Amino acid sequence: MAEEVFKFEHRDLHWGNILVRECSKNKYTYTIRGNDYQITNQGVHASIIDYSLSRMTTEDGSEIYNNLAEDPDLFICTGDYQFDIYR
Repeated sequence: MAEEVFKFEHRDLHWGNILVRECSKNKYTYTIRGNDYQITNQGVHASIIDYSLSRMTTEDGSEIYNNLAEDPDLFICTGDYQFDIYR
């Protein structure tokens, strides 16, 4: 939904940026632009973290993001396949 409404991109989504825990709540309700959405979760809550590389567009058309081209050292790493993927 956020991808469509806000043109949201996480740009660093991998297993290390997803937190999962058990919860007693089995349904969540969200309101976006006046529309209510219900999500059932089967007793599991997942959260996405680390939005430092994310990008989105606000309702007035403003873009919020860090320009990745301005940090050439950002993806100079070794040891995990994701570094090759993002490069």
